[in-house]
Amino acid sequence: MRLRAALLAAAHLVLPVTLSVNFLSCRFDSLDLLATNIFLLSGMAGVSSKALLFVLDRERFELLLLRLQRTRMRFPDNSGARERRRRMATRVYYAQHGSAQLVVLLWVSVPGVTALVSGEGRELPMPLCPPATAADVHLSPCFELIYALQAACLFVAVEGMISLDSSYLTLMLNIATELEVLNDNLVSIRSGRLPEDKKCSQLSDQSPSNPAHEDDMYFQLVENIKHHQHIISRAQELESVMSGPTFVHLFYSLVCISLSIVSVTVLLQTEGYTPKILKITFVIVVFVSQLGFFCILGNNVIEQSERLLVSAYSSYWPGAQPRFQRALLVLMLRARHPLHISVAKLYPLSKETYLQILNASYTLFNLVFQTNGRN
Repeated sequence: MRLRAALLAAAHLVLPVTLSVNFLSCRFDSLDLLATNIFLLSGMAGVSSKALLFVLDRERFELLLLRLQRTRMRFPDNSGARERRRRMATRVYYAQHGSAQLVVLLWVSVPGVTALVSGEGRELPMPLCPPATAADVHLSPCFELIYALQAACLFVAVEGMISLDSSYLTLMLNIATELEVLNDNLVSIRSGRLPEDKKCSQLSDQSPSNPAHEDDMYFQLVENIKHHQHIISRAQELESVMSGPTFVHLFYSLVCISLSIVSVTVLLQTEGYTPKILKITFVIVVFVSQLGFFCILGNNVIEQSERLLVSAYSSYWPGAQPRFQRALLVLMLRARHPLHISVAKLYPLSKETYLQILNASYTLFNLVFQTNGRN
């Protein structure tokens, strides 16, 4: 663990220093070179800021994990939703990890492969403009050492970014899971005197009349209401913990996507298709997919919360005790306000937010393409 932390710290130190040297030493003759440097610097600054906020909020993060674990232990899962969601979390992690590391591999290998195939000048994975008094970085063995150092730092930095994002995504998935468990438990509230295979077919014809069964149904509903209250508290705590890091993530992702679009547009109109365009395009895909994971899982929280009204109505309430019906009505009134995870209490993580980001990205591409073409 300490070795991993040391490697992450080293990567977050080497990469920003390299990019800062570029801004002091480089002459940005082309717009795409300037956009690429700003994109890399803003990306590293954003990831470092998010990691710093995570470290500062570590105690609250661990407390939220502990409370979620207590909630899971207190309220049973009779439908296997938690196991299904656990498998989904594993798939989400591997999808994130695989796509991001594949893009880093392409980013690192494209300059070397291009130099071998075409015989053109050597290029590093990240632009580097050393001071005039420094040695030529394109000569051996200096070039190979810097190439390996940049590649290692990129892999380590991206690994840390994926691990950090996976932590927040897992918490969001846990909230959605508890809502799904609550939905299943509400639907399963039944009078105990019907056999399992006849409950559905006789639901409309039977009404609970045994006082013991009625009390059992009421206590089931009370437990579900308590479960709902636990989920609301955990969702509010999660939004508080995620607010700062998610806002930083959204901001630097939008900046990186915008600058990458500028670079691709300029390269398309000046150099045509080059391996550099492929490399930057894959970067855009990674940032868009990362935002997609957050927005889609946030939307899942909203969907599961909206289901509560239907699930409560689907419970065995006809002919139940008045106290059961009153408690169920209170639950349904509260469920009219679905839970959601907001970014800085401004934008909810949802499919609508994600579509707005995609539309804005496409609009920016058209704007830059047409403007640069006229110029």
